[in-house]
Amino acid sequence: MTKFTVRTVAEDWTLQERIEAMYRKLWPRPILEGHPAGLYATPAWETIYQRWPQLQFALLDTEGRLVGAGNTAALPWEQDVAELPEEGFDWAMTAACQAHDLKTPATALCACGIMVDPAFRGQGISTVALESMRMLARAAGYPSLIAPVRPTAKWRYPLIPMAAYLAWQTADGLPFDPWLRTHVRAGGRIVKSCSCSATLSGTVAEWVEWGGMPLPGSGQHLLPGLFAPVQIDLEEDRGLYMEPAVWVVHPVGRDTR
Repeated sequence: MTKFTVRTVAEDWTLQERIEAMYRKLWPRPILEGHPAGLYATPAWETIYQRWPQLQFALLDTEGRLVGAGNTAALPWEQDVAELPEEGFDWAMTAACQAHDLKTPATALCACGIMVDPAFRGQGISTVALESMRMLARAAGYPSLIAPVRPTAKWRYPLIPMAAYLAWQTADGLPFDPWLRTHVRAGGRIVKSCSCSATLSGTVAEWVEWGGMPLPGSGQHLLPGLFAPVQIDLEEDRGLYMEPAVWVVHPVGRDTR
């Protein structure tokens, strides 16, 4: 496996823009530009770099190229993992930001995102990123690494409920979804689905722009790259999207230094 260097934003602040540029290149526009809605109004994503620069990292190759990145947040969580909430990412970000600002001690690390440059896929970079997150958790003394995972192939099956999608397996008994397989092979344990990990809202015109297709009537619409239908209401001039995800828990282990 090729060697990669892990470097945090705290060590090099220029990495923030490079990481965000990769997100803008790879993630669906509604995820990047949708307005937070629902029970948890997720704080602005960019604030994680100011709150936890030491927990945001880049993976660089020997030539200094950004081949992957990971974002995490620290939050208080000591309950049974079976009680992790349906609101997934929205809950984690809100709880982490509130705890940070109130100076409430964190007890767990939450994986908020991992990316790999498509040109470098197939080299085990995502596994390196997961191990880097465990390393950060160990170094900070957090006993748990939790993750509201976005299964990368779910967009191909937007009408299948996430709980049913989770039941799909390969011939060797591993998860059907390739990103979930990577988590399991790296030692992660799938806990359960979360039905509304991210709830996003926008005007009809915004959804038309984000999806790149007309939305001439109210109802449920399937847009490219999304895991579930978008509910469009022309009278209210509003589109609402609730993205499902999967809670995965990774062992952290002890720092033996």
